[in-house]
Amino acid sequence: MPFLTRPDGATIYYEVKGAGGVPVLLISPGGMGSSIEKWDMMPFNPWKQLPTDQFTLIGMDQRNAGKSSGPIGEGWDTYSQDQLALLEHLDIEKCISFGSCIGPSYQFNLLKHAPEKFIAAVMLQPIGLSTHTTEEEKWEGDNRKQTHLWFDMWATEKVELKNFTRNELDQLEAKMFSSDFVFSVSRDFVQNSVALPILLLKGQDVYHPSGTSVEVSKLAKNIEMYEDWKASEQIVEAGFQHVVAFMSQFRSKI
Repeated sequence: MPFLTRPDGATIYYEVKGAGGVPVLLISPGGMGSSIEKWDMMPFNPWKQLPTDQFTLIGMDQRNAGKSSGPIGEGWDTYSQDQLALLEHLDIEKCISFGSCIGPSYQFNLLKHAPEKFIAAVMLQPIGLSTHTTEEEKWEGDNRKQTHLWFDMWATEKVELKNFTRNELDQLEAKMFSSDFVFSVSRDFVQNSVALPILLLKGQDVYHPSGTSVEVSKLAKNIEMYEDWKASEQIVEAGFQHVVAFMSQFRSKI
């Protein structure tokens, strides 16, 4: 099994599929448990369904998720350093980023640190701090409590395994999720510093609020928001084909 060893001793599990196509860095859903296998939770699975004759797929288990392990790190920037180190290890100069759930927050932070690496982005149902808007499930106030719940599920597992102390994990949560918007970057950054083409598939629930997707779509300069992509098998397939068509535009730019 391929692992990338980081200077702090972390080991990052990764896989590569396809040869010669446009490189695609896939950042999985699953919150802090973001790992390759979590793509199975999605209406469509880019790790299994994107055509490998057109795209070289790079999947990874994030630090302390799946088969990856290591020190707790300093939050968003530590994860970005892992992701960029993997691209460097694989000699990837430019690629498309493709993320779901927590993935878009990682993607925006990557654009803050290495915008030259990415020619386009596909973002599915980003997490973020938001009030209820159009979702079927209603909630009072903002959704910070729900964000804490999914972080706490991961943290409780790590404490039970004696990987980290609760205090260490509370500090990590504060570093990563005490702000608002998409947590990793500011609204000002997205509005003034993000210019690459983005396809955004809208979030529709308390963990991936519609309000966050709409706000991102209004701030980013070069973005298309695709709204209905989950309601039926036919709609899921149409959404997937739209994603492939968007990504195919960039095959000649690598």
